[in-house]
Amino acid sequence: LAKSSSFEPYWFFWTIFGIYLLIPLINKLFKKPNFEELEYFLVIWLITCLVIYTLKITIPFGLDYFAGPIGYVVLGYYLRFTERKLLNNPYFAILLILLSAFSMILLSWCFSSTEAVYNFDKYTILVAIEAIGVFLLFKNFYKFNFKLNFIRNPNSILHKLILSLAKHSYGIYLTHATLILIILGAFPTFYQHVNLFTVSMLIIALCVPWIVMVILDKIPVINQLIGSK
Repeated sequence: LAKSSSFEPYWFFWTIFGIYLLIPLINKLFKKPNFEELEYFLVIWLITCLVIYTLKITIPFGLDYFAGPIGYVVLGYYLRFTERKLLNNPYFAILLILLSAFSMILLSWCFSSTEAVYNFDKYTILVAIEAIGVFLLFKNFYKFNFKLNFIRNPNSILHKLILSLAKHSYGIYLTHATLILIILGAFPTFYQHVNLFTVSMLIIALCVPWIVMVILDKIPVINQLIGSK
């Protein structure tokens, strides 16, 4: 079962589970944190992202002890509470997003072939930079002073849809792959119509699990088990 494509998204569940097991051990980092210590950890973590996961260089010492998903936990906490002006500048966040996105597009084009598209590891330095940019953009978006009343109004349909999507996003993520495989099993030639397939899958893989999650969220007991927050 673990080799089935429908189970691929569940790597995220086991990653989160492993992080939860580590949280008690690193919790002292977050209690009255010394931001210099957090920065020390993050600098080494970013170096591992560059050396191990981007350049694919084997090193003789245990730098990989700093590698992996735990870095994103520390990174998220640090970015949430840091008062550094540069990291609280929404334009700097946009710069990070654009720089990393265009770099990945260019490098993917350079390293891809007619047989396979080059994919970046989730811990490569460019992915880490993009994650930083997206986090900082959402954190500091209010500084643009946009008058988005149609979003801020709690009674607007768009506001309610955004909250509902955010609440059920984890369940959507965990179920979308299974749904796609069911559709491909029922219509095995559907993928040959590339444009129709891409657009249809995007809509179906988002909307159907979303509707399912909304329905399950209304059922007592079950709504406590599906991870909606």
